[in-house]
Amino acid sequence: MPSPTTSGPGTLPPIWTSSSSSTISTSHCRRWQEVERLRAERNAVANKMKGKLDPSVRQALVEEGKNLKEGLIALEEDLVQLTDKLQLEAQSIPNTTHPDVPVGGEESSVLRKEVGSQRSFNFAIKDHLQLGKELDLFDFDAAAEVSGSKFYYLKNEAVLLEMALVNWAISEVSKKGFTPLITPEIVRSSVVEKCGFQPRAKNTQVYSIEDSDQCLIGTAEIPVGGIHMDSILAESALPLKYVAYSHCFRTEAGAAGAATRLVCSPFA
Repeated sequence: MPSPTTSGPGTLPPIWTSSSSSTISTSHCRRWQEVERLRAERNAVANKMKGKLDPSVRQALVEEGKNLKEGLIALEEDLVQLTDKLQLEAQSIPNTTHPDVPVGGEESSVLRKEVGSQRSFNFAIKDHLQLGKELDLFDFDAAAEVSGSKFYYLKNEAVLLEMALVNWAISEVSKKGFTPLITPEIVRSSVVEKCGFQPRAKNTQVYSIEDSDQCLIGTAEIPVGGIHMDSILAESALPLKYVAYSHCFRTEAGAAGAATRLVCSPFA
């Protein structure tokens, strides 16, 4: 079972460490070494069988190769299982917070800086929902009929405004040497997991596609993160800078109340 440790006298929430993580990691490393050793022996036997050999010698090498193959299959299956266990352990270990972050709810937040002052108006303030409806910028009712709650049609000037903002933002960042991307919006579950999300967890906010190993992305960072996964990058090629645009799909489980009245899916 994981056990809590702390990094300071009440300044940080518990950091969970697990002895099982270390045990699995050690077993995984040993099994990987065994697999690599048998692969090397199998290749050595295969090289010995090249050329003309005495029949008895060849038969002995065939038997040795067969035994190595059977042993390798068993070890590789074990290695796959240990890899899966290690991945699950890694996913259960949370990120630690910065020492300056206070522990607690909103009441524990610290005001660091105040910029400007709150404006006062001599008329009733309208929120974005009221303005959008009065100016015919969104249609929630039709979207609810078509797609369900938390969806919307963006209309008229709001469409032009969103496109202009996206174009302006990408143009400005591209001037700084960033490569612009429009990403895939469906990715493999393994990519989502490698980015630190758990698509099949109980409280996940990831939309999984039934009967497949794919998910809808919750942020463009996921497919961007997948571009160079399982790769070794030359230091001379760094930094790699990307600016990406995508639609983002999140279930927003548990979102409710006035503070989330325009928490919608998808968003860009």
